[in-house]
Amino acid sequence: MRPLGGRLTNNGATIFMEFYFRSSDVPILSEGPFGGESYKFAFMYFHWLAEEDTAKTNIFMELHMVFTNTRYANYEEASGKILGLVIIAFRHVNNGEKYSNDYYEYLKEVKNPKDVLELDAADTPAIFEVALLVDSYNFYIGKSTYPNARTQCSGDIIWIECDYIFSIMSEEMEIFHSLMSVDGIPLMNRTIATTPPKSAIYKAVDLFTYEQKGVYVAPFEGLGIDVTSSAVGSFNENVASISILFL
Repeated sequence: MRPLGGRLTNNGATIFMEFYFRSSDVPILSEGPFGGESYKFAFMYFHWLAEEDTAKTNIFMELHMVFTNTRYANYEEASGKILGLVIIAFRHVNNGEKYSNDYYEYLKEVKNPKDVLELDAADTPAIFEVALLVDSYNFYIGKSTYPNARTQCSGDIIWIECDYIFSIMSEEMEIFHSLMSVDGIPLMNRTIATTPPKSAIYKAVDLFTYEQKGVYVAPFEGLGIDVTSSAVGSFNENVASISILFL
């Protein structure tokens, strides 16, 4: 699932991250709470939390991975459908005693609005390596928080919020503070208040099941989410919604 390349863009509201794959290698989510549905990777972005949310949790930022239901051709179409999107949220706190992440160094190249950085295969880490550190998550139905969306997301979406909290060193925090918005203020000041869940919050464990060196790691009580690299299949367009299964 390693990308062939990618692109970081400062769109004036956040840092937008795209990755390019062979058609047969696009990451696909399935199993877990998705019923019989599958979701393909679309893009990632940073979500800056509002001050009142940061004060409660000390979490200042989330990295959001956006996946679209494979019934639909693209994000624009999926965002208008009920449960057309899945967003996986990875929460971050400022902690100078934890490990550095070289990937954030690339952000220095997209400090200003409209800055774009093209990445080749060597620069694009396997995007699920960090996710494999996660062993539990919360699942609920809610609304999208993607800023300045090309298409307004009108449908309810599936949120996967990881329990594991990632730490950012103080030096890396300076990089985030240097990112500027279209308004001439730091991107971190363009915050979006957390939207409340529209459903009960369910707890599950083993966020991803995966095959490693020929050994398949089984889901935990049917709640594991499978990540595969396979060509997108076709689905019955007459089915309007998905069943949420809790096994």
